[in-house]
Parts: sequence; structure tokens; C-alpha cells
Amino acid sequence: MSAPAFIIETELSHSRLTGLAHMQYDLFCVKNRISRTLVAISVIGIGALYMPAWWSFLLIAYGGYLLTGRYNQANHTVNQVEKTIEASGLGYPRDRLEFTPACLRVIPQPAKSSEVTVLRFRDIAGIGEDSENYYIFRDRFGGYVVPKAALGSREQEFRDFLENASGRHINRPQIPFLSLRARLRDRYTERKG
Repeated sequence: MSAPAFIIETELSHSRLTGLAHMQYDLFCVKNRISRTLVAISVIGIGALYMPAWWSFLLIAYGGYLLTGRYNQANHTVNQVEKTIEASGLGYPRDRLEFTPACLRVIPQPAKSSEVTVLRFRDIAGIGEDSENYYIFRDRFGGYVVPKAALGSREQEFRDFLENASGRHINRPQIPFLSLRARLRDRYTERKG
């Protein structure tokens, strides 16, 4: 077995669990997102056509809710998982992630040799990132969180390693402000370097 290129100790938290659920929705529920948007626009349109009627305002409000509440189901799932974690009394799960050239080894902490999970990079279902974390999905239903803070100055090296090893592009939800901030940061880095 080859030596790991990256070793990362990670512990889930409320924000990481929420980010994982939101990224899962973004990556694997595209049809749902499109359908929800189309229904919302239709409902708002019908409400606008019948504007003088009292119920048209209800339609417009409901359409707005559909447009802005895209993570409601994901947030509900996070709340259910957190209740289960709280009831267990064990706290949030902690893992040691070892990235070798061939696979990702996930070792629950405290370490128990029989519980090592090996995920080959070609079997990764999706990879995403937001401003705080990378999300690696083993399937549509679960994945792992890699905090960017744990990578330090090796973040770009990790990103390149992950894309090359898995053959997948790292998906990032495009938010106009974040895109602008990234472009400005890159421009600043180019001038500085």
C-alpha cells in the first residue's frame, strides 16, 4: 500500500452536516430543482394574472416560498440526523481520511482496524465544494467532508490531486457574489505573486 498523499482528521459539526446535505441536493436532485423552479414561476405567473383577487397574493407568496426554500427538505433531514446524534450521546462522528494515489481510506476515530472503509476514486459519485469545505460522495446518500482549513497552504494541491485521481470535476454552486469574490481573489493573488 502506498503512503497517503494527504491525511486529514475531520469531525462533523452542524455547519458541515448542513453543507453536506445542501451539496447532496445540488449534485443529485437537479430534476427536482428544475421542476420546483418551473412550478414556482408558473404559480407566480398565475397569481400575477389574477392580481385583483385576494387568492392571487397567496399564489405569489407560495411561488416565492418555492423559489427561496430549495433546501427545506435537506435542512429537515439534517435536523433529524442531529436528533439521532444527540440521542446517542456519542457526539458528532470523527474520521481520519487518508488519500492515497489509488483510494480514499476512511478510518473512524477512535481507530478500530475492522471499521476501515476504502473508497476507490473511480467509484466516487460526486465531488463538490463551497467556501468552507470539500464534499466527497460515495453514493447519492452519503459522503465525507474535508474542511479547507485542514488543508492550509496545500488546498490547490489537494484540489488538483482529487480531480486527477477521480477523473471528476469539483462542482461548486455558482452564486454571483462568490464568483466575483473568487475572481477578485485570483486577480489579487496574480498581482501579489
